[in-house]
Amino acid sequence: MHRLVIEPHRPWLKYVVVVLLGVTAVLTFHVVQQRARLEHLDAEAGYQAAARVRAESALADARGLAESLREKVARLERSRQVDTETYHEMDLEMRRIQDQIRALREEVMFYRRIMSADRGQGLSIRTLTIKPEGTGERYHFELVLTRTIDNDRVTEGTVALTVSGERGGRPAELPHASAVEPGEGPLEFSFKYFQRIEGLLSLPPGFVPRRVFVRVEVKGEKPSRVEQSFEWPGVAG
Repeated sequence: MHRLVIEPHRPWLKYVVVVLLGVTAVLTFHVVQQRARLEHLDAEAGYQAAARVRAESALADARGLAESLREKVARLERSRQVDTETYHEMDLEMRRIQDQIRALREEVMFYRRIMSADRGQGLSIRTLTIKPEGTGERYHFELVLTRTIDNDRVTEGTVALTVSGERGGRPAELPHASAVEPGEGPLEFSFKYFQRIEGLLSLPPGFVPRRVFVRVEVKGEKPSRVEQSFEWPGVAG
């Protein structure tokens, strides 16, 4: 027995289905592509973030290294300055020590000359040194008096210096009060074995010194006098 089926005739439905399927496929492809792009962007953003973190970390390390190097350079500079100052101080101290050794040697030689002096000659004028003092016609003098070491008695007295020379082409003489600053009377001394007597000589303008006469007056029960002449330094004999 045959059954008759009657179906509606819709030829456009097929095209609609095809179009819908195509649209669905296109939408699906677009969604997949957008998701892939978003995932790529997320990955790239993560990479950039990681790169930025690494760059910031490297920058911080570089800054730390630079600061460490600056501190090291500063320490080295301070150390160099300290070494330079220490060397300078050591050099000055060495010079002072050498000057002290030189002065002690001169002192020892001076004592030896005194100890080796002939006995029996009593008080004597041992040396007279004259050196320029600053500017102008001012000179520092040092006179050394000694005596024979026979006893412990103290020898007392006075010393007077007279400078002879020329002024204006004529012989001239400066007495103690005019030559020795501050222009007072003879210098006093009191010693057992020896004594240094120091002072300043002041010459007037135009005065050319030639010699210095030293007169020593010894006080006591038996007063005595010692005189000696010294050539002015730099004057030919």
